[in-house]
Amino acid sequence: MFSRLKNFFSNNPRIHDRTSPLNYDNWFHLDAETLAEQGIAEAYDRILPELRKHVANPATIQEIIEPDIPLYAISCNSEKYVIYPSHEPDTPEASWARATFFFFYV
Repeated sequence: MFSRLKNFFSNNPRIHDRTSPLNYDNWFHLDAETLAEQGIAEAYDRILPELRKHVANPATIQEIIEPDIPLYAISCNSEKYVIYPSHEPDTPEASWARATFFFFYV
């Protein structure tokens, strides 16, 4: 199996093509744990200038933080997406997964 992968990567001209349309100098680091810990709006604000180059009217995201419950959610286009629900005891990883999914979903 590894020899097949090695052959694929060593023989694939796209792997060695330095004229890739991706500009790795403009990447954004997104950490699932940080997103889940009330970081979605901040991350979205960081990528918004670049997003505006490709989308005429990017969506607006609002955070819903209720520390007494506790609850962390976001609202976008009149829809509420719960990241950390207090009524569902689950692992931190589940919140990380929801945060990552909803960040890219909205």
